[in-house]
Amino acid sequence: MGFTSEDTDKLQELWNLEKKNREEIDSLASSPPSSDEYLSSDGLYLKNLLSKPLARALREIVTKKPFDPVEYLAHWLLNYKICEEREKKRREFELELMIERERLGQPDDKEEVSIEVEEGEEEEGFIDDWSILNDE
Repeated sequence: MGFTSEDTDKLQELWNLEKKNREEIDSLASSPPSSDEYLSSDGLYLKNLLSKPLARALREIVTKKPFDPVEYLAHWLLNYKICEEREKKRREFELELMIERERLGQPDDKEEVSIEVEEGEEEEGFIDDWSILNDE
């Protein structure tokens, strides 16, 4: 075709630049802007509080295709709220339990407690009734 090696190098550079520009344009067009600078305060509020549960609920609605999607969404969000509150209470209870155990000097359930009895030593008077601990 009559191209010199210098011409082919320039064409290769132009081709690479064009390819890079197309990739950048495609990536910008396919993904929404990730910054929150374009959102109003109401939009930020909704994004922070509802984006996770709504995305999960809508994904489930699309897969299950219920007869009444609006009612399904309402029940799903109510159930989500109940589950979140239960999880919060469970974490608070575990934290209180851990603090109380540290205060009393008791080991965690996760740690293995072993009691060794020396030979010849008998366990006389041992009561296998733990209900006495609940009488506090």
